[in-house]
Order: sequence, then C-alpha cells, then structure tokens
Amino acid sequence: MNIDLVGRIKNVTLPYSKPLLPLFEAVINSFDAIEDAAKGRAGHISIAILRDTRQTRLEVGGNEAIAGFTITDNGVGFTSANFNSFVTSDSEYKISKD
Repeated sequence: MNIDLVGRIKNVTLPYSKPLLPLFEAVINSFDAIEDAAKGRAGHISIAILRDTRQTRLEVGGNEAIAGFTITDNGVGFTSANFNSFVTSDSEYKISKD
C-alpha cells in the first residue's frame, strides 16, 4: 500500500476548538522518547514558539501569527523502529503506551 503523507495530512480535520493538538502530540512523543532513554538521567523538553518575523509586539487580534514550534528533548531519538513508525501512516507501534 502506498500513502501520500502530505495528502493524508490535508485530509485530517483539526477541530477549531483544539488548535494545539499537534503540539500536545509532539510533547507526548518527547515524554515517550525520554521514558525510552537510559534510566537514571533527567529528562528535558524545550519548546520554542516561532513567530512571524514581522511581529514586533504581542497584540490581541493582531495579524501576526505563530509560524510553528520547535520541540527538542534528550530522549532516545529516532531509532530505526521509531523512524519506521513515524513514516508509517496510522502506525500502532506505540499503542501499548496508552
């Protein structure tokens, strides 16, 4: 089976009431990666908010938008199994962690 990942993402509807759901999912992935890393070391997650470079101050109702997020952690990273799951649509690889 071939899957067009960009097309698949475009067909997923994100409810307006949950705009940060992708950010939450990414942070959960960081928690999982830290849990899978070597025991005995402290976990660390850093979230950077990327804003439109034209924005000079925060304004309610302004047109400047959040352009994205960068999430960094000290977890296990993209092992072969993790990467395989990442590039597999609707993977059940981490279903046992729920």
